[in-house]
Parts: sequence; structure tokens; C-alpha cells
Amino acid sequence: MAILGLALTGCSTAIGSAGENCSGTKPVDLLLEEIQTTEAPKPESDESVDSNEFEEQFNGVVTVEDSGKTLIVNTKSTDDDPLGISSLALECVCEQLDVPSHISERISVTRALDGRQQGSWDGYTVSWSYHPDSGANVIFVQD
Repeated sequence: MAILGLALTGCSTAIGSAGENCSGTKPVDLLLEEIQTTEAPKPESDESVDSNEFEEQFNGVVTVEDSGKTLIVNTKSTDDDPLGISSLALECVCEQLDVPSHISERISVTRALDGRQQGSWDGYTVSWSYHPDSGANVIFVQD
């Protein structure tokens, strides 16, 4: 069975591995796991959060192309995702690819007026743009 154009086992590139690890609701699963393992006080609510409730927010957000050399993250618009949940996938990819903070910070503060931006580090290039009507479009390429 293939996901994102790659076999589920043995992703041969860091891009492919990041795509697999950050696809679907996996970013929410990681966040919920992190919350459960922290020593912070837990809410007294009996309601539990199921990551499947967020499945629609992550549909088509992460794709891997070019035989595992290109990873594309398209977050949702503010209208479709007012809480910014789909941006968890972008955070996950940045963590998986060890994106330097000077680049991840530039991505997070990009405005629609800034146009398409780019950066590079350790064998990777990334370009991105943002508009509130369409979300962020971030393209990671492994050189």
C-alpha cells in the first residue's frame, strides 16, 4: 500500500519520512500524546479528544512528490480552519527536517504582501507563500 506516492515501509529519503510522519492526523496525535505526558494539570472534563475529529482539516495538506525529493504543505485558509489546526502539519514537517529557527520563524511571520519567499540549509531548499484566503503553501526540496 502506498501513501503520498511512497511505500509505507522504508521511506528512502528524509522528505519521504517527514511526509509519512506528518500526514493525516498524525500531527494531532503527537500533540495529544505530548499533552498527556506533561505534568501540567489536566482539565477535569470527562470528554476526550479523538484525532479523527480533525481528519478533514488534514486532507491534502501534506504531499510527497518527485520520488521523495519534494514535500508540499498546503495549510487551510482561515475560513476553512479558523483555529489553524492544519498548521500543525507544517510544524511537524519543520521539526522532522530540522528546519533552522531563522527559516521557520520567517515562514511563520510571512504576510500575503511579502510574496513568495525562500531559504536553504544543509541540503534543503524551501520556498513559501501565505494568504489568509488560501493558507500557506510551503515547498521543501531535498537537493
